[in-house]
Amino acid sequence: MSEIEAGKLAELGIISPWLNVPGFLGYLPPAHPDLAVGLGAFSPPPLSLAARSPAHDRQVISFPGGVLLHTGLPNPGWTSAVRQYGQRWSRLSMPLWLNVLPADSAEAKELSERVDELDYVAAYQITLPEGISTAEKAAILSASFGEKPFFVELSFNEICSETIDMAQKSGAYGLVLGAPRGVLPQGDIRVSGRLYGPAYYAQAARALEQLQDCGLPVVVGCGVNSVEQGEALLKMGAGAVQFDVAFWA
Repeated sequence: MSEIEAGKLAELGIISPWLNVPGFLGYLPPAHPDLAVGLGAFSPPPLSLAARSPAHDRQVISFPGGVLLHTGLPNPGWTSAVRQYGQRWSRLSMPLWLNVLPADSAEAKELSERVDELDYVAAYQITLPEGISTAEKAAILSASFGEKPFFVELSFNEICSETIDMAQKSGAYGLVLGAPRGVLPQGDIRVSGRLYGPAYYAQAARALEQLQDCGLPVVVGCGVNSVEQGEALLKMGAGAVQFDVAFWA
């Protein structure tokens, strides 16, 4: 990790580059994570303003090199989550790194305002809805600008100059290379979802390489399965890495 990237994360109170992909450790960090690293921040599951139910046919499907998660990103909604976990989050020995799921610019603005009210939040990342237009993405990111720094989550196939420019203009603090999406046939049906696991390490490294000159800190949030792999990405210029299924080993 370059001194510049380390400094940008340290500005947020994140002194260790090791993070978890939001949701992979539940709503509270375990006393002893399976990986022998100290977390620089903790990320609970993604939150929307209103409660979201799980996908009707929620599934975790393993395949060589990884897993497909078809979940619908269920959560109890912002108010319920903060009421239930807020006090314990505020007492963590590390900063909180949230992940929010705005459906539109109005929800993005309200979520940004609510994040700003929480002193213990270091930063948050925004997962954009699928299938929305460039104009809608720009409106959500513009509405997200507030007191707390935010990162824009992009999957590997979303990296393009237009999206990076949009993030820069919105005032985003950085980027998160999130999980790509895929489809797996299961009998007569096809199941879609997010893809995690070591199979995506090479793609993560390639995507990071493509973003070397974007001018924003980049957090790699998919494909990192060991401390050694994470260290290699930090040497390539990643600001931090998020472990996913490595916590399940």
